Amino acid sequence: MGLVLLGGQESCQWPSSPFSKAPAPRQIFEVDSARQRPLVITYNPSNPPAILPDSRLTVLDDGEILYRVSTWKICSHKDGKNCPDLSSWGYRWDDSDEQVFHGKLDAPQLEHLRALLNRDDAKRLGGYANAGPAVGDFRVSINRADGERSVGVVVGFQPLWNLSPPLTDLICEAKVIAQGVAATESLPDWCKNRPRH
Repeated sequence: MGLVLLGGQESCQWPSSPFSKAPAPRQIFEVDSARQRPLVITYNPSNPPAILPDSRLTVLDDGEILYRVSTWKICSHKDGKNCPDLSSWGYRWDDSDEQVFHGKLDAPQLEHLRALLNRDDAKRLGGYANAGPAVGDFRVSINRADGERSVGVVVGFQPLWNLSPPLTDLICEAKVIAQGVAATESLPDWCKNRPRH
């Protein structure tokens, strides 16, 4: 320990320690949202099909928000593109077209989100696949302070309150948060009119 004289008074100066730093904020909530795509796509390299933008909302335990919006580009193993999976066709998040928005939940908003994430039905979060008309595909991930993690994946999401209220509430909450950081986002009617649980 070194002593430094300041104005005739002794002051203790402790060496810096890597353990004295505050822990990095931890992700508590993430929602990937994909607009529903056709099951069969005819791929023409000179005229690729338009894919609507998708989004990823991430909330950290200090209330920080990261909201990313991007198009997905179709890629084919046959033409040498870098595809994320082993299938013949795949989609790749296009970082070059990505828009990034930042924000922060205030204390009451963060407490409201924590209460939603810790609901008993949210802890039993599951997923399902729907072959009928839908509003999109979603992946919801929750990380709790006790280390417990819940993930729900929905292919062909249809906001049916009686089948999966926690998924609908979580997806709508993500849309409300996104609307707060990106003025271009609009809240769908099925979120505006949802019953409160």
